[in-house]
Amino acid sequence: MKKTDRTVRKNRLLSGLLCLLLLCASLMSSCASSPLKKVSFTYQSGTMDEESYMYYTDGFFRRPSTEYNASLATASLSFAMSSFASIEDYRYDHRYVNGEELLEELGFRDITANAFFHEKPGTDSFGVMIGRKDLDGATLLAVGLRGANYESEWASNFTIGTETDAGGYHKGFYEASEIILGELKNYVSSNGLQGRIKMWISGYSRAGAACNVASGRLDEFIRDGVPFLGDAVQLAKEDLYSYCFEAPQGAPLDESRYAKSDTFSNIFCIINPNDPVPKVPMTAMGFTRFGREILLPTELSDLHFDQSLETVRQQYSRLRSFGDWGIYRISDFSVYDSGKFSGFKVSLSSSGSVRNWTQAQYLDELLTAFAETIGSREDYTASLQDGLRDLFRLAYARKNTSASLKDIALQFARELLMTDEISVLTDDLMHNRSRLRQDAAPIIHRALLRMGLDTELAAIEKTVIDLVNALFSTLLNRFYMFPTLLSLNNLKAVSSAHYPELCLAYLRAMDPNYVSDPVSVPLDGKYYVLTISSGTKVTVRQGSELIAAVEDDLPAETEYQVPNGLWAGMIRIVLPAHETYQVTVSSGQSVTLTLEDPGRVESTEQAVSFTQTAEGYRFDIAPAD
Repeated sequence: MKKTDRTVRKNRLLSGLLCLLLLCASLMSSCASSPLKKVSFTYQSGTMDEESYMYYTDGFFRRPSTEYNASLATASLSFAMSSFASIEDYRYDHRYVNGEELLEELGFRDITANAFFHEKPGTDSFGVMIGRKDLDGATLLAVGLRGANYESEWASNFTIGTETDAGGYHKGFYEASEIILGELKNYVSSNGLQGRIKMWISGYSRAGAACNVASGRLDEFIRDGVPFLGDAVQLAKEDLYSYCFEAPQGAPLDESRYAKSDTFSNIFCIINPNDPVPKVPMTAMGFTRFGREILLPTELSDLHFDQSLETVRQQYSRLRSFGDWGIYRISDFSVYDSGKFSGFKVSLSSSGSVRNWTQAQYLDELLTAFAETIGSREDYTASLQDGLRDLFRLAYARKNTSASLKDIALQFARELLMTDEISVLTDDLMHNRSRLRQDAAPIIHRALLRMGLDTELAAIEKTVIDLVNALFSTLLNRFYMFPTLLSLNNLKAVSSAHYPELCLAYLRAMDPNYVSDPVSVPLDGKYYVLTISSGTKVTVRQGSELIAAVEDDLPAETEYQVPNGLWAGMIRIVLPAHETYQVTVSSGQSVTLTLEDPGRVESTEQAVSFTQTAEGYRFDIAPAD
């Protein structure tokens, strides 16, 4: 080797070592200035405030906001939960105390809460809390939103409005976003902020929907060059960190304002597919969410969900150690077959369960059908909206009321299921629907009285009866779905899917700060649906492993929790989309393979190419992109 070559190699080696040392020094400096902190936080849960812990570092906000960060997601939900109104501070003027204490612990200052966080909530109020800290020459704003214990604000959740109200947005969530954006402008102005702004905003449930709409509108301002926060400050898309948890849909499903476009790629919506709340108001009524949807693992998207769920259960059980909390009730959900019963006065048990269809699938079909029964947004607004607003206004008119939608719904369910009257109402629906209102009125009247709603009953009763009529009409058209609702265990499983602690347990299970072996699965929620004519023998394998099988329309027992069996007269098998499968069917007739993308509400039919074998007709399924 020539001397010059050795010199070049030596110089390159020294240069490489110097770069490595500089990189290490840079990383050490960054870690030293932004260590990962474990801090406690308090949040309202049921009838008391609970304490837990979270991990935080300013380094979260040195990465572009368009990169999904599992650890920032966990911290953001912890922040959102701390922003719930405290249940233990009975003064309405300081119920943001838990969020305030967390922000102080994280180094934020000048923490203020808006007027709605200083008084008893009204039907259209919304609590907003903001703090700030300096970060790398910029100002980081933390925006906490009241997402629980908000009493009469339930009325706003049901204020959908017509298609011409609020630019096509859900009216209640749009008005809440107006409050958020107004408070941001006031905060920037009153604190004399200048220069680069970074923003951390998160919300759960109602607050998640308001967060989503406000963040989408901010992204549009940024895209269009509108200095919404004033000329003195600059907010870039990469500096807006938005995390929305179990949020209802509030954005218009409008092709001209495509909510899933790259404009909104810094907004993350974390959704449990088993939770009914993010499914409303329904897509069939013209609603969606801004940004990218992160679908928590279920049997639909995770072939090894039983293993993932064990990690989730461990985290869930550590959050609360009494009562029903910490018990994963979604596994108790069972689909019941109407053909098993001669009547409705029955005691349902696990023996009545048929097929392993999931809670998520059942709710998707039920709510879509319910939307079709209700009709358009105009129909809903004209017939149901005012009555539902009155229901929640009156339910929370008394001071320090702690009821929730779950409590109200379960009260109605108990009145129906604990008496013989469910059979009467069913007979009315099937044979004499003109009597439904008359026969339902006493049941609803009793339920309202049990909740203390002994004033202005007439208007509320009419609304509730209309809702019951719409629900029963939906089930009459899909009678195979009816028996599943005749179970308090199923109703409890459905309501438990919206517990914030459960969402937090999922996020912790996927966060290396909490577990040494975090759950790692694709989070786009995609899955295949294989639909085949009744009577066909089907087997699905991965190599020698039997994943699913159906024969004589009955699913076989396997080690995998793949939803499969007869549903609505067709064999259906659901397969997580990021896997490879080999499928064999006894007949090549009427075989359809569809790729479902819940994050974009899209279905795409996949081509099936058969190869005839001694066992039947075989085709392969490749992993989805």
